[in-house]
Order: sequence, then C-alpha cells, then structure tokens
Amino acid sequence: MASSRIDDFAIEGTLPHLLPFAADSLVFESSARLAILAKHTSQLMSSLGGLVPGLYHAVNDTGKSKGKAKATAVDDLVGSLSDLTVGNASKDNRAQFASILLLLQLVQSESSSTSAFHSTLLQLTSPPPTRLHPKFDSTPTTRQTRSLLPLASLSFALEASRALSFERFDPIKYFRLLTDERASSYERIVLSWAEGRVKDRAWEVMKRAYISMRLDWACRWTGEEGDGWVAKKGATCVDGVVRLR
Repeated sequence: MASSRIDDFAIEGTLPHLLPFAADSLVFESSARLAILAKHTSQLMSSLGGLVPGLYHAVNDTGKSKGKAKATAVDDLVGSLSDLTVGNASKDNRAQFASILLLLQLVQSESSSTSAFHSTLLQLTSPPPTRLHPKFDSTPTTRQTRSLLPLASLSFALEASRALSFERFDPIKYFRLLTDERASSYERIVLSWAEGRVKDRAWEVMKRAYISMRLDWACRWTGEEGDGWVAKKGATCVDGVVRLR
C-alpha cells in the first residue's frame, strides 16, 4: 500500500506541503477497503478516522480543539470533515466513505443503529451552526456555512435505511440494493453484513402474514434460492407452494 506512487493521485494545484497527506490517503483508503473485505469492523472505523486529514486537504487551522467538549469518534470524524475540502474534485471520495460510515452504523445492533444513523446523517448533510464571537474579538475565525455533503450523494445509504427500518421493512428492496451498481462494491459488502438478520426477519414476517405462498415469491422475499431452505425453516413445499402453517 505504501509503495503507491503519489502521481497516481493526480492532484492538480496542490500545495507541496499537502502532498504527504495525499500519500497517507492511499494507505488509509486501502486499509479501510481491506478491513471491509476482512469484515473487521473496529479496524474499518479506525481507518475511516485515519482518512482525516489524509484523504482531504486542510485549508485552514483554526484551533478547533480549544474549548471543545469531549466528543465521540463519529463526532470527531464528521466534525473534522466539515472543516476540510478536497484538492481535486475528480478524486473526491467523501460521499463514498461517508456512505460506508452510515451503512456500518445500519448493520450494527438493531436497537441503536437507527438513532446513530440519523444523527450522523444530520451532521453530514446539515450546514454547521454559525459560531458567535465576542464583540471586540479582533481576529474572529470563520467557518463554512454549507453542508459537507448534499443529501442526494448519500441516496444509497438512505434507501438502505428505509429498507431496514422497523416501520418500512422491505427485504425485496434490501436484496436489490446488494446488486445495485450505483454504489461501490465496498458499500454493497458492508450492507450485506445485515443479510442474516434480514432473512430471519423476512421469514418471521412472512409466517405471521400468510398461510401459504408461491415458492418464487417466497424466494424473492427471503433472498433464498431453490426449495432446499424451506424444510430447514420447518415448512414444506408442495407443487411450488410453500406451506407456512
């Protein structure tokens, strides 16, 4: 990873003192992707944090840590991203890694994933609050008032959130998203970590709602293939119809 040439990053107009950050970004990006392939969630979160400021180029240093209350790892990541910009728009990976962060929260324990997801989404897509300064402050700091990312750039994570939500649970939509090429393969891999949970819930919902169901529809609903899985669930399949009770 460390041997990657910085020329491959193709950064135009980047100040010389920022070039080491570009090199670091290659390492942290690779680390995040390898963590996804290895399904190593703690390393993935660590790598996401390491992308700041490695992946993004700082344009000012306003002493953000002074007087700042202790924050969570997600707060630190989102807050740091908000004060950074990207040197080359063609290499702007903020949306992809923000989406991965959101998806990672979605596939965690169901009890806390919803609140964590929406909290992070709000921080990523809402303009930061305006900072008030003392009346006689001769050197006030400034802060961007636009949001870090437009909501539309996180549409894949938003659709996944709706499909996995308790109120709008939609396993068919979820399984479609796993092959949706609008998202990167890494985003789809992270989303797939919830597959077992989705299949279990889809089966329970189907059992409560139906007495029987056509096999082809049952497969679409549960993400299964063939009929070998039916008996394992304690049901039977006769003439292409799954008997649930």
